[in-house]
Amino acid sequence: MKSGIRALDDFPCVTIPSNARDSHYQVLGWQQVAAKIGMQRCAASSQWLNDRISLSRYAHVPVGTFELDWLVFTADLIFSRALRDQQQVLWISDDGVPDLGGINEEDTCFADEVHQPVLTYPGAYRKITVELKIHHLAVNALLKSNQVNEMEGGALLGYDQDMHSGAPVQNEHVGFDEDTACAPAFRVLKQLIQRCLADAVTFGNVYADAILQHLYRWLCSPESKLHDPAPHRILHKVMQKVFALLLAEFRKLGATIIFANFSKVIIDTGKFDLSAAKAYCDSLLKTLQKRCVITGVGGTSYAYLGRPWGPFGRVVYAYTYVDACINHVGWDNLGKTENERSACFYEYRCYGPGSCPSKRVAWARELIDEEAEQFLMHRFIDPDSQRPWLAQRIPYSA
Repeated sequence: MKSGIRALDDFPCVTIPSNARDSHYQVLGWQQVAAKIGMQRCAASSQWLNDRISLSRYAHVPVGTFELDWLVFTADLIFSRALRDQQQVLWISDDGVPDLGGINEEDTCFADEVHQPVLTYPGAYRKITVELKIHHLAVNALLKSNQVNEMEGGALLGYDQDMHSGAPVQNEHVGFDEDTACAPAFRVLKQLIQRCLADAVTFGNVYADAILQHLYRWLCSPESKLHDPAPHRILHKVMQKVFALLLAEFRKLGATIIFANFSKVIIDTGKFDLSAAKAYCDSLLKTLQKRCVITGVGGTSYAYLGRPWGPFGRVVYAYTYVDACINHVGWDNLGKTENERSACFYEYRCYGPGSCPSKRVAWARELIDEEAEQFLMHRFIDPDSQRPWLAQRIPYSA
């Protein structure tokens, strides 16, 4: 059309990219299919243009600048601006191999040598099994990279004070590997994702949310002009650490893992009843999302989990990390030995240095799975949706 109508050269023209399925035509009668697709595109062109204008406003670029994969292009654009603001030199390249200023390395050193972990525990599982999807592992790993780096003793990203303290360096090549070299860019990437997360959560921006969903694809895509396997490998290491911590939490909460990879986890609930399995999974997920932690202000064995102020006091700690601040006996009767017969103080699958079931007082005990189920049900925690926490409850006796 542009070659036939030369006047179009005087106007800015925005090309609607084609889809891969547009080339799938049948041998005979393809004209009718092509005409139908063309009419559909014409009818949807105005809405597509409005969406593209909104995207151009978010990315602050002309509407005709976007390439075919607008997600990768927009992520490259925002990342390059963030790097420039931090006075870092860009390594833009069109072939997927970063331009590192004339440093010639072996081709293999630029390969994305990562292996997706897959854990399989074959066997016969006769109880109800559940598949749990894992979403945004790359985003969560990136946001928690500082904590993982501290756990590793700074082996992943190093420390800012070591790089910018101004102290004289005796040997600049000692301990300066690939991970340390790209650590500043990795920190800029983290700040970028934090801003995208704020845009998506606070303002509901669909383009920021799309960048978050496609973060890992963009980071490992050779089509990206800022593609560099080094940040990809660092993020993959952090993802492996977070993935291992997640599986460890599943095991601490009593789940039996059957299969696990970066996208899903299949567990054996240990339940024969479907409602009990659903309640267990709901409690498991809520516990992972809102981990209960008991921590102190320093020192050990100076606090107790609870005391029977009344004769029918009842406390249940389930799936809780107990710090060393808790005395190994766990509970104190305040000198009221008569309350030991009626007060109900229980624990269920707690862990940590302060969790010592064998050293607890004789009148407090560890619940078994069947006993703990009633306390983990939502109807027990909030039996009255109109008056949560206010409904009268009959004291439970062991």
